[in-house]
Amino acid sequence: MLRAGQHINEATVRVGKPSALMMADTAAVQITRTLSDFGPSTPALCRELDYKPSEGQHIGILALGSNMGDRFVNIERGLQALEKEGVKIVDTSYLYETKAMYHEDQASFVNGVCAISTSLNPTELIKLLKRVESEVGRTPTFRNGPRVVDLDILFYDDLSVNITEGEFPLQIPHPRIQEREFVLRPLSDILPAYNHPIEQKSIQKLLSSLPTAEHPMHRVMPLIPTAHPTASAETQHPYLTWGSKTYVMATLNTTPDSFSDGGEHSLTPQSSESSSTLQYVRDSLENGADILDIGGYSTRPGATPVSPEDEIARVIPAIRAIRESGLKVPISIDTFRADVARAALTAGANWINDVRAGRGEYNDSTFHQSESTIDVAHEFGCPIVLMHSRELADKDKSYPSGTLQGVRNELGQQIAAVLRSGVRRWNLIADPGYGFSKTISGNVQLLRNLKQLVEPGACRALTGMPILAGTSRKGYLGSIVACRRGGQDAAPVPAKEREWATAAALAACIQAGADIVRVHNVKAMGDVVAVADKIWRSGDDN
Repeated sequence: MLRAGQHINEATVRVGKPSALMMADTAAVQITRTLSDFGPSTPALCRELDYKPSEGQHIGILALGSNMGDRFVNIERGLQALEKEGVKIVDTSYLYETKAMYHEDQASFVNGVCAISTSLNPTELIKLLKRVESEVGRTPTFRNGPRVVDLDILFYDDLSVNITEGEFPLQIPHPRIQEREFVLRPLSDILPAYNHPIEQKSIQKLLSSLPTAEHPMHRVMPLIPTAHPTASAETQHPYLTWGSKTYVMATLNTTPDSFSDGGEHSLTPQSSESSSTLQYVRDSLENGADILDIGGYSTRPGATPVSPEDEIARVIPAIRAIRESGLKVPISIDTFRADVARAALTAGANWINDVRAGRGEYNDSTFHQSESTIDVAHEFGCPIVLMHSRELADKDKSYPSGTLQGVRNELGQQIAAVLRSGVRRWNLIADPGYGFSKTISGNVQLLRNLKQLVEPGACRALTGMPILAGTSRKGYLGSIVACRRGGQDAAPVPAKEREWATAAALAACIQAGADIVRVHNVKAMGDVVAVADKIWRSGDDN
């Protein structure tokens, strides 16, 4: 009670037994305690989250849900409303699409959980949650019925709370956690080992004890910037369902000096609709591309650095032309600069693909950015790909603990910081960075053991994260092929002669669990993906 944040400074407990002693009305003992009697303690929630709140702050775990309109936009608006009230989002689960429970004759939900840091006590917090639900658009229906957004307190500082009177009765832990897969599964993303204070079982054990569901839950990710001012919550926009297929990302470089296709796809405000850029996009879509990745800065070793202004001038005309042509393809902006990312998202891009994982300009750059792509991703509520890299792509290739472990440690630390900044876990995609500061054998190790990058127990921040594999036409493939053709010292074969090597690498990535593959030749590699998916993802054993 003293630790519950109820502004109670002293508690007295008196226990007595009447007529227990002769000549006395009651035998009793009384004890008084104040907060000063207790040393500082760390709630188990904080230990499991690996997060220490500042003085006066408490940790809460909230359930998130929506099954009306654009469910992703509604959830994001709810979280942003909490942030405006001073609530800090310190971690989030992935999001899951779930069939409605209890009353099944309604639309499917999107569900997740988040961890928060707040100065509010439980009663104040539930009042804020109900106000936010109303602001986002929830109107009362029947119990367990459809809702624009649903926010509930699951846990709060390891406390047990039961308030039966007042405007908002409250029970913590939430009384039905243990029966709900749509709560336990996202909880297991961030708190698998946390012991339920009442059930005295870990979240993972509670989840595994549930019977097999008739309708499996599917992990999903929005395809639009859910916090963009123009994002409509009226209808559901397209979204990705992880595990259903391997998504194909087509590469469109507007640079004159990219290692593989430099100068092939240029577009200016004066270009006609018949430009090679738009034709490439149409061809890519016809051949099965799911996403288009547009870049205007070459990360090839030795490439000439360009200013943010020049980079913007390269990519924005292409994005605008695609949108004005009516093509609905999701667009990823390949940049490590906040200014470029913001301009691209405003022009119609959907997410960010950052080869520097939010670190901004290269150390030796003469350009300066006051913000990072992480700030922009949080501002727009958009997905962001975070790739492992160091500084120069052809240098610093040593990993004392092995390439896989080194990449996992370095990328995991960066992603942990991104999560602490408030970017939602469900908007993050990990990229191991093939060809960036890795030896040939290091790249091969990452191909062979790709899924281990995100396996449970290896790195908390990376666990279960979707993977983008960008191995198309990379130099290490050219070196492997050249070694077979001409010996150990032969120069790598040219980028456009690496298609068969790329096909082999893509198949290995898909077998190892890649969720997205980034390719140059969409028609040929789309066939590779289709066959590899049939072998390893279809579940067809007949």
